[in-house]
Amino acid sequence: MGMSSVSGIAKAYFSTLINQRTGGVNAGAVIAQFLMPAIIGAAWALVGPSISTPGNAIVGISIVSALLCAMATMLFQIRIDLRIRAKEGKESFVTEMDLKLIDQLFFAVLWAILFGLLIVLAMVASEWFGVFQLVGLPAKIAAGFIVFSIGHFVFVIGTILKRMNRVYEIAAQNKRKG
Repeated sequence: MGMSSVSGIAKAYFSTLINQRTGGVNAGAVIAQFLMPAIIGAAWALVGPSISTPGNAIVGISIVSALLCAMATMLFQIRIDLRIRAKEGKESFVTEMDLKLIDQLFFAVLWAILFGLLIVLAMVASEWFGVFQLVGLPAKIAAGFIVFSIGHFVFVIGTILKRMNRVYEIAAQNKRKG
């Protein structure tokens, strides 16, 4: 698909779900970012109310995604600055593992932006085509899927915040965990 393909963003994001010590899948990350939202979405589909107007969710996700665009720009610049410092041989307290953490943070931010856009598009299209006016099982399935998607988005944001805190500790406060 060339320039319009977003598969590289998805691939980079899924590469962040690897345990750095073992090289295997990080079960905690997969559970938090996929299984928990799936359970919440399924529970919502079974016993939760239907979604009649997703307007507030659309606005909230759009705002967070827009703010993440600014964060991606900042991370991009930080990463370039650190690469230039390393190339010029300037003394740097940032290790290769620190750079990998910054890269993973960037990949997670891009995924959150992309996934937020996809959720918003899905909700807008659903509203246009009357999905939220359906009753019975189709309405429950649509609501469960939307809740799963929002849950995944929220848990990815949590991961971003956790990694951003760690990058700040390393880069700004020069704190390293043994």
